Amino acid sequence: MQEANLAVTRALADPYDYFRDLAALAGDSAVLPALRCLFVTSALRDDDTGRHTLRVGYMAELIGHALGLDEATCVALRVAAPMHDIGKLAIPDVVLFKPGPLDAGEIRIMRRHSEYGARILAAGDDPLFTMAATIAGAHHERFDGGGYPYGLRGEAIPLCARITAICDCFDALSMPRCYRPALDEAQVLAHVRGERGGAFDPQVVDAFERCWPTLAVAHACLEAQALRLFEQLRSGAALGAQP
Repeated sequence: MQEANLAVTRALADPYDYFRDLAALAGDSAVLPALRCLFVTSALRDDDTGRHTLRVGYMAELIGHALGLDEATCVALRVAAPMHDIGKLAIPDVVLFKPGPLDAGEIRIMRRHSEYGARILAAGDDPLFTMAATIAGAHHERFDGGGYPYGLRGEAIPLCARITAICDCFDALSMPRCYRPALDEAQVLAHVRGERGGAFDPQVVDAFERCWPTLAVAHACLEAQALRLFEQLRSGAALGAQP
């Protein structure tokens, strides 16, 4: 887990690390400005979702390391996973920002964000866009086949989406909502364990448990750094000067 701990250290030291890794992976191609614009657009529309997606990216990298994936794939996960909710750009405000639980019709509308996200990102002709589109389209699939939008089962769900799914759930349960308090660490861990083989790939759950101490400690710190970055995004300070 040495690589994972170094990744967290980088993230906590500098919130611009996300943009630097994006630049390094994209090189001189048009991918960098395109992905950056998508990320910033999504973040500025909804602060909570923006910070959530950034945290999910770092956690996906940690779990990638715990699964033994190579460094390039882990960094690609960190860059692509934050795009998992990009389809929420197409969800009406009345649904996205409803201050309470959604009704059945609103749930159907909200669930379309997976398909919308895959369609938005599929327009990019690049491996990073391909991974991001895959994650966006499949991060709400369940290992037991009961997810959406396609009802994929088991290893038919791409690994990058299986990793992002558990990070998405962990982060969502760990943060308060207007209609429920945040779950504590023991409750979150119990929920994830309870979905082993249900919502989540058992191997990914095992990796999650192996890096649980790092995830639990890093989560609050990542939220603080995400807040800092998004304050700068709102002011415009992060839009041009940083790499």
